[in-house]
Amino acid sequence: MENDSTFVAPEGVYSVTEEHKPSLVGQHTVNSIPVLFPTRLSPVTIRYPPTKSASSPGISHLLGGSREKEYKKDKVVPILRDREDGASVSSSDDPDDASPDVSTAAITDNVKSSPMVPHDSPNNIFSHNPGGLGKKKTIARPKHNMRTTSSTFITRLQNADNLHKNLQLKQGEITFLFYNSAKSFVWTEAGAKVKEPLARIHFSAHPTCHDVNLATVCPERIDVIIGFNTGDLLWFDPMSSRYGRLNKQGRICNSPCTSIRWVPNSPNLFLVSHANGTIVVYDKEREDGIFVPQEPSSVTYSSSSSNGAPSTSSPGEWDSLDSIFVTMPPWHPVTAGGTFTGGGKSDKEKTAKNPVSHWKVSRRTIVGK
Repeated sequence: MENDSTFVAPEGVYSVTEEHKPSLVGQHTVNSIPVLFPTRLSPVTIRYPPTKSASSPGISHLLGGSREKEYKKDKVVPILRDREDGASVSSSDDPDDASPDVSTAAITDNVKSSPMVPHDSPNNIFSHNPGGLGKKKTIARPKHNMRTTSSTFITRLQNADNLHKNLQLKQGEITFLFYNSAKSFVWTEAGAKVKEPLARIHFSAHPTCHDVNLATVCPERIDVIIGFNTGDLLWFDPMSSRYGRLNKQGRICNSPCTSIRWVPNSPNLFLVSHANGTIVVYDKEREDGIFVPQEPSSVTYSSSSSNGAPSTSSPGEWDSLDSIFVTMPPWHPVTAGGTFTGGGKSDKEKTAKNPVSHWKVSRRTIVGK
């Protein structure tokens, strides 16, 4: 018989043995968990040069060559007529300048003197190429190849088919997008017809923030710094699929990264804010050094008001609203200049490393926007 616990079907009778009821407490707990690592998006626009057609130079060369031949032919005919009339031309003279006059000499002097440019004035013709060569020589690239890495921090790399070939065919202004999602970091092209991204990197940690260096971006390179919840930092160049690691395993600061910003017009320096209230300045080309920041509680403070009366904050307590607590590493120029008394430190230990500087600005979490 059919009732609330049975159901009659053509193939037989179904009966309910156990009824599943979702727990209201569990459902409320799942919905109340906030998103710890939200997705952040960074756009960057690159201007690619137009590709030159291979057939155009040939046609222009042929047209220019025929015109040049006709021009030379017209100049040779009057010279031959002058020779037939008895005019002599010495072997050291140029046939084109066989009979110079005052006006011709003046024009020649003007033509020779026009290219002269003072040394202190910029040369507009060759200003672009030397500048580009200088940047390529001074700005370093990441050392490690992401495609052949054996690091457990990078679990997988997915590149689009014929990525480098397609990038070489780009023309005009192209906008690229970088964003994080769960434990992956994605590089894609805005407005592209292809649904798959240009690259997707999977990590063993959660990417929390990133920033693109607008001072070095060009069709050949893009410098991206990615921060993680473990405090690790990754210097990534998507054009070459190469990377470098900084603050490895939280060696300098193991607090989660909350925001990253490149120093304006700097190819190397960038700032990272951490959840423990610190801001650290890094150099992407330096190695991590052995660094232990000082805590504000370990330093004695004595402050007083302008009239000599004790201030509201007790002596020995650091007030984040009043000052920034700075810890200088041993390789800092001020510290290495004589303040630091390491005693017998070798030159290798005094070489510049990361961090460049360490600032304690708050006792609470720094949230970047």
